Amino acid sequence: MCQSTFDRLMEAASNSPHERARLMAVSSKNASDWLNCIPIPSLGLKLNPSQLKIASALRLGAPVCRPFKCFHCSGEVTSLGRHGLHCNVAAGKSGRFPRHFKANDIIKRAVALAGFPAKLEPSGLSKDGSKKRPDGYTYDSFKTGKPLAWDFTCSDTLAPSHVEKSSIEAGKTAVWAEENKFTTYGNALRDDYHFVPIAVETFGSWGPIGHKFITDIGRTIAGITKNPKSTSFIFQAISMAVQRGNVQCVQGAYGEPAFEELDEIFYIVKPNNIF
Repeated sequence: MCQSTFDRLMEAASNSPHERARLMAVSSKNASDWLNCIPIPSLGLKLNPSQLKIASALRLGAPVCRPFKCFHCSGEVTSLGRHGLHCNVAAGKSGRFPRHFKANDIIKRAVALAGFPAKLEPSGLSKDGSKKRPDGYTYDSFKTGKPLAWDFTCSDTLAPSHVEKSSIEAGKTAVWAEENKFTTYGNALRDDYHFVPIAVETFGSWGPIGHKFITDIGRTIAGITKNPKSTSFIFQAISMAVQRGNVQCVQGAYGEPAFEELDEIFYIVKPNNIF
C-alpha cells in the first residue's frame, strides 16, 4: 500500500522536477530519521512547534508562509518558502553555520567514541600551500596507517543548479558534493590523511561515501558499547541538525523580525483551513 501510494505521488509529480526531487529525497535511506528521534531538548533532538511546522511543510511540499521578497537578495519567496534554503545570503547568515557546526560536533563525538580522538577546524594539514583545512581530523591512525580527515557539507536538493540532477535520482546532489570535496581537498591531503567527504542534502539524501562512513563508525561504537542502535542515533542526530538548519534558513529569508512577526508570516495551510 505504501509503495502504491508513493507511485501515485510520483506519477502526479511527473511534470514537476522540484516535486519529484523532493519525493525521492525524503523517501531515500535515512533521510527521515529526524522523525524517529526521542525528543530530548538537552541533546538537541527536539523541535519547537514553529520549527516542527516548517520542517513538516518542507517535507510534505505544503505551503509554509505568505509570499514575500527575500530581505537579503530581494528574490521572490513563494508560499513554499524554499528560497531561503539556497539563498547564499539568507542561508549563510541564518542556518548554514549552525547546521555545519552541529553536524561536525556530532561527527567528532562519534569518531571519538569509536576510539579515535579528534579535533575540529585543524590548520596546517595541507602541504600544497593552499591553506585549505577540512572540518576535522583524528590525532591517531584511522585507516591504512593514516589519520582521518573529514569535511561535511549540506547542499540544497532543490537549488536551481541542483534540481535537474536531484529529480533523476535521490542523492545525486550529495554525490556531486562528495566529488567536489575530493577535488578541493583530495590532492592536498591524499598523501598524509585518509580523507572522507560527508555530504547530505537539505531534504535528507546522503552521499554514498559519507553514508558508509557513518555506518562504519556506528558499527564500531556498537561493538564497544553493545548498543545495536548506535548507528541509528548518529543518523538521527545529524538528520535533526539538518532540519533545524533548514528551518533557520527558511526563516532567515525574512531578515530579523520580532518573533510575533515570524509567527504571522510562517504557517502551514490546507484549502479552507489552517492547522
